[in-house]
Amino acid sequence: MPEPTTPSQHHEPLRMTPQRQAVLEVVRQSHDHPTASEILQRVKQQMPRLSYGTVYNALAALAEHGEVLELSFGDAASRYDGRNDRHDHAVCLGCGRLTDVESRTTEAQVVAAAAQSGFRITGHHTEFYGYCPDCVHQGR
Repeated sequence: MPEPTTPSQHHEPLRMTPQRQAVLEVVRQSHDHPTASEILQRVKQQMPRLSYGTVYNALAALAEHGEVLELSFGDAASRYDGRNDRHDHAVCLGCGRLTDVESRTTEAQVVAAAAQSGFRITGHHTEFYGYCPDCVHQGR
C-alpha cells in the first residue's frame, strides 16, 4: 500500500539549484505520477548531462521539504506527485496507473481511527484500488 512521505520540520529553506528547479517543474507538470527514471528522461530534454543520482537526490530533498509527495509501493519504484495538497489516489491493479482523487474524510472518521489505534493522527492518505478505463476496456 503506498505511503506518502511527510515533510520534516526544517528550519533552513531548501536551496533551489537549477537542477532541483528543473526536477520540480517536471514533477509539477506531470499528471502521471512519474518514477525517478521517468523524471530523469524528461529533465534530460532540458539538461542532457544530468545524472540519475542528481535527480534522485533532488527528489529526496524536494520530498523532505514538502515540495513534492513521494508515494512508495513496497518493492516497486517510488512515484512522485507535484500536488502537495491533501488528496487521495486511485491505483490501477492492471497497469499501475495512479490518478488523483478528491475524497472527503470526516472528522468523525479521523476521531474513530485515533480511538481505535491509540495514535494522535496528524495526517492521512487513502488509496482506492481497481481497474482504469483502459484496462476495463481491454477486459481486465
